[in-house]
Amino acid sequence: MSFCFFTGPAPYQVHVIPVSIKDDVQVQAANEIYRRLQENGIEALMDDRDERPGVKFKDSDLIGIPFRIVIGKDAGQGKVEFVERRSGLKETITIQAACERILERVRLSKPAH
Repeated sequence: MSFCFFTGPAPYQVHVIPVSIKDDVQVQAANEIYRRLQENGIEALMDDRDERPGVKFKDSDLIGIPFRIVIGKDAGQGKVEFVERRSGLKETITIQAACERILERVRLSKPAH
């Protein structure tokens, strides 16, 4: 198991990873997710490097970002992989559901004032 920040102190709360930057559908979906998260005040990191998926996932684990949204072959159907690193949860859900889940998880992790 690699290091994983809690949501609060993490430099980024979510890592957005398009599997292939050569796939226009994946890139468009990743950009849309990134934009939605940014508009809602979520610190997101977009991995738009031209690297193999395994390299991106390994680097994501090393950075310790709590959540990961992976945009792959199901992007054309509006589906992405949502990964919650602390619990190990991995599931394929809609883009909308992934964004909502990130917002919910980040808001729940912030201390009440």
